Amino acid sequence: PRDAPVPRDTPVPRDAPVPRDTPVPRDAPVPRDTPVPRDAPVPRDTPVPRDAPVPRDTPVPRDAPVPRDTPVPRDAPVPRDTPVPRDAPVPRDTPVPRDAPVPRDTPVPRDA
Repeated sequence: PRDAPVPRDTPVPRDAPVPRDTPVPRDAPVPRDTPVPRDAPVPRDTPVPRDAPVPRDTPVPRDAPVPRDTPVPRDAPVPRDTPVPRDAPVPRDTPVPRDAPVPRDTPVPRDA
């Protein structure tokens, strides 16, 4: 019968068929070479190493948190609507259009 007791030390061939409804403990060991479908569901609480490789085509929500120490290339594109703090540092070599608006409270050096 299906529910007959089976001694623990009964050898089971690696390719033995397993019924779909076989309960599997969440912490069951999984062989390293187990194929995993790319669209397999991943539990939310799955730990992910910080240096795990991420496929290029991984969708990233626009409001995803970004660690402070994330390196950003200097020539990275910046969306037009990115908020910039008024006191943000500006590199000396930043090109400024001649007709750029100048805030009224901009300090002007005396020797200008």
